Amino acid sequence: MKREHNLSNLIPLQYLECTGTQWIDTGFKLNQDSRVVIDYRITKYQTTWPAAAAVFGARYAYMNNQTTVFCPVNRATDIYCCWGNTTYMFRNYNILNSPITLDANKNVWTININGNVTTHTFANTNFQNQGNCYLFKCNFYNEAPNTNGIAVDDDSHKIISKCDIYDNDTQVRKYRPYLNAGKPGMLDEINNVWYGNNRTDEFLYA
Repeated sequence: MKREHNLSNLIPLQYLECTGTQWIDTGFKLNQDSRVVIDYRITKYQTTWPAAAAVFGARYAYMNNQTTVFCPVNRATDIYCCWGNTTYMFRNYNILNSPITLDANKNVWTININGNVTTHTFANTNFQNQGNCYLFKCNFYNEAPNTNGIAVDDDSHKIISKCDIYDNDTQVRKYRPYLNAGKPGMLDEINNVWYGNNRTDEFLYA
């Protein structure tokens, strides 16, 4: 996990953009009482499995201790969501380059795509992610090919402008894009900790 407590010349940004090789380890393991609110765009789709265009999440295996959201490979209309041991697909939307807000509030997930709001309620279940939630990727921490916690590189592009994480209705992370000493990353404004890229290259930003 790339974290920095020494902050220098912080400059707020509008967003970070992943071009396939960048991701952030939030250090937080989600459970049935977690909530995630994230503003993002998919600007280029993944063309081959694995990973698809993952926006955030972690999962032990398919239908097993998972909290993830991603867009299936080569599919510009659907958003695939996983919570606990169940899944749901938000279907038939114009997703590419559209502003999207996802509010995954425990088992009630609401998605806003260009003002078109849809809500899905998952069945109640108790679970605990055993791996940290990643931003810009999913941490498939017990699922090939990245069982070592290193997110798979892909060719999708994703923009994230904010991510808020709550535990039992208490906000524990408030990620906003910043330059720290000239490097792009996410500043957790609650704990005053800057998170940088865990992989190669640097995020694009504006």
